Amino acid sequence: MGKSDILRPMDGLLFHPEQAVDDVLQTDQRLAGVFFHNQTACVECYLARFCTLKDVANTYNLNLENLLVQLQQAIHPHPINPKKESSNENMV
Repeated sequence: MGKSDILRPMDGLLFHPEQAVDDVLQTDQRLAGVFFHNQTACVECYLARFCTLKDVANTYNLNLENLLVQLQQAIHPHPINPKKESSNENMV
């Protein structure tokens, strides 16, 4: 899986539960902070290339959806809104 595959949004999120922690950490250095914030030992762990985000959530008793959102927000602080309303609707 290349970096372009990692950054492809899935249902509005850039990361998915079956994604390896190592792939996530290689995407952007800011993502390490999410793992530190959640008090995991994932950064520099030799198992990071085998563990998935789902594994991390289960191991550390984290809410998986919250973890995915935190990772996305570390890169994109503002939500991705693929459906942008047209500003021409109110024009007559």
